[in-house]
Amino acid sequence: MDVAVTGATGFVGRAVVRALLARGDHVRALSRSPDSIAPEPGVRAMPFDPAGDVDPAPFEGADAVIHLAGETVAGRWTDAKRQAIRESRVRGTGLVVDSIAACTGKPKVLVCASAVGYYGDRACEPLLESSAPGPDFLADVCVGWEAQAQRAQSFGLRAAWLRQGLVFGVGGGALAQMVPPFRAFAGGPFGNGSQWIPWIHIDDATALFL
Repeated sequence: MDVAVTGATGFVGRAVVRALLARGDHVRALSRSPDSIAPEPGVRAMPFDPAGDVDPAPFEGADAVIHLAGETVAGRWTDAKRQAIRESRVRGTGLVVDSIAACTGKPKVLVCASAVGYYGDRACEPLLESSAPGPDFLADVCVGWEAQAQRAQSFGLRAAWLRQGLVFGVGGGALAQMVPPFRAFAGGPFGNGSQWIPWIHIDDATALFL
């Protein structure tokens, strides 16, 4: 298969690209800075700016699109940070969908990242795919994010969006930011130590996208 991957240089994106290559697929690694992607057999680095204009070229003739690009949620949530989180996901996904719509040879499937933040803080409540979204900022972002991905169904694509938790694994992601205080003997539980953290291992997250 010929698979276009946005966010290919991120923690999950790198793992997805490795897994695609391992099974013999060809990868279009989409980036605002394609020259920064190291040459690798089976990988074609292509320019794509999720904050730019509609551009069908990176998706033309691909079999599938895996959309992972988005502003990291790590850091202080200033007004500017919140706007970047929202715009990169909602507007960015909309641009991907509009770019695919402009293709003559459209991909057959779009797999888009989403997040368990869709549900908000629901404590011990059992949650299903059909459960209502939460009332907070991240839930609102996820609703808009998924709505943009869903638009791809209107022109015949199979579209899926995966509500994942924090992705843990060696080499990056949330764990890489959480471990250093413990190595400096400064780590410990927050609050009473019983706070929920929905998480998934990088290997399982990668398998879901494939």
